[in-house]
Amino acid sequence: MDAQASIKWAESNFLGLQAKLENWLQSNVTIEKRIVPAPATHDPIVAFEKEALPRQFNAEVGAYINAIRSSLDMLMVAVAQRRGLDNATKAAFPIAENRQKYLDGQYYGAKVIRRLPDEDRAILDDLKPYFGGHDELWVLHQLDVMRKHKRLIGAETIPLTFSISGAGAPQNDFVQVKNEEGWLRVGSEVIVGLMRKGAPDYHLAFRPSITLNEPDLMRRVPVLAALIQFADTATSILASFDR
Repeated sequence: MDAQASIKWAESNFLGLQAKLENWLQSNVTIEKRIVPAPATHDPIVAFEKEALPRQFNAEVGAYINAIRSSLDMLMVAVAQRRGLDNATKAAFPIAENRQKYLDGQYYGAKVIRRLPDEDRAILDDLKPYFGGHDELWVLHQLDVMRKHKRLIGAETIPLTFSISGAGAPQNDFVQVKNEEGWLRVGSEVIVGLMRKGAPDYHLAFRPSITLNEPDLMRRVPVLAALIQFADTATSILASFDR
């Protein structure tokens, strides 16, 4: 099935993309103690990018999201063709702005979808393909619309883990940023904490991660985890029509 092939193509590239992102992180993201003058009593521990993340990474992620989202439209065309419907190629997977608009058929491809047999429409009804019904579907759809018609999907490099090691216990020397994330972004840099002036030269271990970041849709989700989640969702939907 073309729909399955579209998902499989995206999935076959995930590990290669992850390797490229990891290589970029190793070469371009570092952490250091930033010395500030007195009367400051502590120096910030700052993570920063030597160069901005190349936009082609955003474009590549968008291509995989499009392949996954398009697989659902291909699925609906295949289902309509299997049922022998006229204009089957005009079918599309329904995504509506809310439940009422879904029930009223206010979505692209509704004329074909509403002519499907009850058993097919029941599967769609169970999926709740609208805002407030199926969060993953809604986010997948909106990200695809964004990258097709507006701009590339946003990405942000964040600290995944951070640790301090060395002689002595650093509890009294290091003060971590006290917020939900445990770090603070200031422009293109990230402050993970403050080190007391005169403290020993501890070893700073830092593991960054590149995330998809669209605050209204998906907030700082690691790229590979997001793509796998979308692919698994689409694969599950395809399987539901093979009953």
